[in-house]
Amino acid sequence: MRSRFRFPRLALLSLGLLGCGSSDDAESLFRRGNKAFARGDTEAAVALWQASAGTDPGAAAFNLGMASLAKREFRDAERRFRCAEADDAASPQRRAAASHHRGTALLMVSGGSPELLTAADCLRRSLESRQLSDEMAADARQNLELVKERLHELAKRPPTASTMIDGPARM
Repeated sequence: MRSRFRFPRLALLSLGLLGCGSSDDAESLFRRGNKAFARGDTEAAVALWQASAGTDPGAAAFNLGMASLAKREFRDAERRFRCAEADDAASPQRRAAASHHRGTALLMVSGGSPELLTAADCLRRSLESRQLSDEMAADARQNLELVKERLHELAKRPPTASTMIDGPARM
C-alpha cells in the first residue's frame, strides 16, 4: 500500500496555463505575481494576484489556490480551485488543472467519505479531460489510487457518528 500522495508540482507550467484579461496594468500585476511565486515569494505573489483579480477572477482564484497549496492551507486551496473550476472563461487546461489540484487539496483534508468521494470525482474529471501534462496526469492517477485505498479502509471500519454522512440516527 502506498502511503504518500503526490503533491502537485508548484511549477510555472501550471502558472503558464493561465491568461489574463485585457488590462495592461492587471496583466502586468498578474505576471509579476507569477514571477514572485516562482522565486518563492508567496506573500508578494498573493498581493499581486489579488490586485489583478478584477480582470480575470478565475485565473486569480487558480493562482491563489496554488499559493494556498504552497502554504499547506488545503481548505482555502480547495475553495479557490472550486472557483477556478466554475470559471466559464477558463481554458480546458486550467479547468483540468483546477480539478486536479482541488482533488489533491480534498485528499489532504479528508476526514471521511464525503470529502474523499468529491476528491475522487475531481481527480477523475481532470484525467478524463485529457488536458493535463503527463506529469500532472501521473500525480492525479496516484492520488486517485490513494483516495480509493482510504475509502476502502473507511469501509472496513464500523460506522461512528463522525463518519456517517447524516450523523447518528435519532428516535
